[in-house]
Amino acid sequence: PYSGNPVMVGGPVDPQIVDIIAENISDCGASDGTIDITTTPGVGAVEYSINGGLTYLSDSSFSNLGPGNYDVQVRYLNGSCVVIYRDNPITFEDPAAPVLVALDTLDPTGCTNTDGRISISAVGDRDLLYSIDGGVNFQTSNTFDNLAAGGYHVVVAYAGQACTASQSNITLTNDNVG
Repeated sequence: PYSGNPVMVGGPVDPQIVDIIAENISDCGASDGTIDITTTPGVGAVEYSINGGLTYLSDSSFSNLGPGNYDVQVRYLNGSCVVIYRDNPITFEDPAAPVLVALDTLDPTGCTNTDGRISISAVGDRDLLYSIDGGVNFQTSNTFDNLAAGGYHVVVAYAGQACTASQSNITLTNDNVG
């Protein structure tokens, strides 16, 4: 018989998810979200999944992620000791686009006059830029003065962002009836 210290036999220690840093996508339609998973060292090498365990990778950093839900899991390379992140899912959403609330127009007073105006009312969660040429040129003011009769395509956007609101077919006509 063995007379030394008692021998304890147990199963492997589960890997532990210590921290997750998730950076949401930066712009509408972008796929630049990231998830970084930090685990405690266990008894072996760990692999990582962000799709609920459908696939695992040896890298703990995931990038180029688009909108959607991500279910984090980790396990040992041999497939044992699956640990599911308690705060699943991690959700990435497109940032809210600006909302075009109203347009106020004033038609030019004559055929060749350029005294028309378009005033744009919009809301967003950061500073807005305004355009009346389909987004080619933007300005910080929501009012466009000195306009001639013609068609305009209003776009409201965030600086450097793809999130926009727009309305086309805004037509200023002259007031001359003759």
